[in-house]
Amino acid sequence: MNRLDVYRDAQIVGSLIDTDGELGFLYAPTWIAARGAALSPDLPLPASADENRAFGDQTVRAFFENLLPEGTIREFISQALKISPDNVFALLERFGGDTAGAYSLLPVGELPGDEPRYVPISHEQLAQWFAKSRGVPLMLEEGPARMSLSGAQDKITVYIGQDGAMALPLADAPSSHIIKPAIGYRPDLPASAANEVYVMRLAAASGLMVPQVRFDKNLNAALITRYDRAQSPDGRLLRLHQVDLCQAMGLSSSRKYEAEGGPTFAQCLRFVTQNSSTALADGRRMIGWIAFNLIVGNMDSHAKNLSMLYDPADDNRPRLAPFYDLVATSIYPQLSARFAFKIGGENRPEWIMARHWEDFAKDTGLSIRYVRDIVLSVTKAVQEALPAIHDPMLAEIPGEANAKVLRKIHGNVAKQCRTLLTRI
Repeated sequence: MNRLDVYRDAQIVGSLIDTDGELGFLYAPTWIAARGAALSPDLPLPASADENRAFGDQTVRAFFENLLPEGTIREFISQALKISPDNVFALLERFGGDTAGAYSLLPVGELPGDEPRYVPISHEQLAQWFAKSRGVPLMLEEGPARMSLSGAQDKITVYIGQDGAMALPLADAPSSHIIKPAIGYRPDLPASAANEVYVMRLAAASGLMVPQVRFDKNLNAALITRYDRAQSPDGRLLRLHQVDLCQAMGLSSSRKYEAEGGPTFAQCLRFVTQNSSTALADGRRMIGWIAFNLIVGNMDSHAKNLSMLYDPADDNRPRLAPFYDLVATSIYPQLSARFAFKIGGENRPEWIMARHWEDFAKDTGLSIRYVRDIVLSVTKAVQEALPAIHDPMLAEIPGEANAKVLRKIHGNVAKQCRTLLTRI
């Protein structure tokens, strides 16, 4: 039997157990006594230590596997480290120090550090690594960084101090930012970083709640401030608990798409509104999110791109997290042209008509008038924001290759706004 201890800051939460490939999780008695937060709805905190039992493989795997990278990135990592991509425990043993959300996974006997440890890294070093990495994890002479972020895109987490200097977190040290470079090893996906920055800034200008993001021209990368981190009064960086909807609903990352047995949008909406402390506002935000993704052509807007955030500043009550991973994927012909969620049974954007929105309203238990009001409001907000951000974004993001992609997104978004206004 192998074990990793799960910590929230300096407090032990429980243990991830691997018994011949079967995963289990057991809460720590001290965490139960303190009435700490449950990892997810499927991993509820026992009422007392006497009722404490290890959770079984399927439930545990669904939560912890969703902390890891997906797809080709996980395959690259697995090949580099000679670890099976299905060996969730071994990958978390290597990368569990800094994950999405509030928790760190450490080998038994290794305690959280009194002071977080970082290794300075320059833009030049990062740029060199991005140029050759193809998703293989960064290794340092001073020791390996232990970072993990779910998703299917090359990315790295860093800590950026008030002086702007970058450093890599070691062991359980928290990161403050995510860097997502342009996917250089995929020439069929040009300007991917510029694409994401543009779409995220358009979302913010249109009234959607998203993390702060800017383009780093030295790295040709999107630099994203982590929303699951907060600054304490004494200046320490705190982790905030979050779960994506696959984790929250007990689903593996392989079921993030509706077409592959994952949840429908109506099921996601129902889960959020039943569990959020701001249910009405979050329900509106989710409908606005799906309309925005349709407008910008983000065909990859699946269940793992929605999360619940538990903020200690709000008594750790759950609410819908800011939106992330907003990219105009439709400009790349080789990527799927079908929407991740169906709108009234239809996932081909060019086929979505008024009747599909009517069926969408019925599926979600909402009135078509209510749905139409939100969709129209978002569409008009995007129409107004698009010309206001376009030229500033072209100035902020240099390079003709980037500009070509941004101009294409601009044209597609303007056209889709007009189409949606006539069809809804």
